[in-house]
Amino acid sequence: MLVTVLTASRFFDSKDIPLRRSLEPFLENHLENYLSPPVINGNYWFVDASCAAANTNGKTWDTAFTSIGTALTQAVDNDVILVAPGDYLVTSSIAVTENNLKIIGMGNINSNAVLIYNAADDGGVDLMTINANNVEIAGIGFTTINDSCSAILTSTTASKYKIHIHDCRFDGYGAGEYAIHTGSTYDSPDILVENCLFRSFATASIYANATRGLYRNNIVHVDAGTIGIEHVPNSGSRPDQIYHQNLILGANSTDTGIKITNTPSAGTYMIVENKILNCNTAITSKATNDAACVLNYVGDASGGALINPSP
Repeated sequence: MLVTVLTASRFFDSKDIPLRRSLEPFLENHLENYLSPPVINGNYWFVDASCAAANTNGKTWDTAFTSIGTALTQAVDNDVILVAPGDYLVTSSIAVTENNLKIIGMGNINSNAVLIYNAADDGGVDLMTINANNVEIAGIGFTTINDSCSAILTSTTASKYKIHIHDCRFDGYGAGEYAIHTGSTYDSPDILVENCLFRSFATASIYANATRGLYRNNIVHVDAGTIGIEHVPNSGSRPDQIYHQNLILGANSTDTGIKITNTPSAGTYMIVENKILNCNTAITSKATNDAACVLNYVGDASGGALINPSP
């Protein structure tokens, strides 16, 4: 097993200089979130859709696997999968079942990107399912061309903890049902979704149903008749979800910025410092105890104002 210490300037335990250089931009952006450089106790697997090597073992860029699914068949707990820019067609869901796994896209999310997508006639395949603890997904674009599917669906077999999704782009093309669906039967406690871009999902960009879930610093484009973020504590439970500093942009036609469908029977939830622009309904109301909804800015054609509605 490889034990590797990452810093923004060096990749200490590898002589693979191209790998070190490819990681540095990512590390520069994200190591500031740690008090000390993280220690990764696992293997590195490489995925590149354009790799033409006759024999691929996923251990270098030159011998990279051509699909994320193949890499997952080799990965175990604590491993890292690095994905080169390219288009990755999904015909069956990418199933993440390894704890402490990282899947990191190495391209620029807006150009030269990693793109995972499905086909219009695939019967509604979810692009990725996550049934593991402490999984990190970053730097990847997801496009759901088919309806009745989600880009990422979490906790479908049991409750899974501390999933971190960040710096990703989600395009629904008006067809994909959800970008991130945090599960109905099982919980996804402490899920963190941040710094992502969401566009044009048929039902909602985020289906939020996770105890202590935190959704912050995202940009959400809402189509007419759809929802930006839907707060749906299952059967009245799963408290303490927080929505903080999201920018939600609507089509001003029967759309909703943040919809409160259910509320927790115990505990609270918070909607704080979001900016909701051009939505027909900014934040829906539903009676509950101990809810906080403060310092949210709602704008329209005639201006805007801070609102503190009682959800």
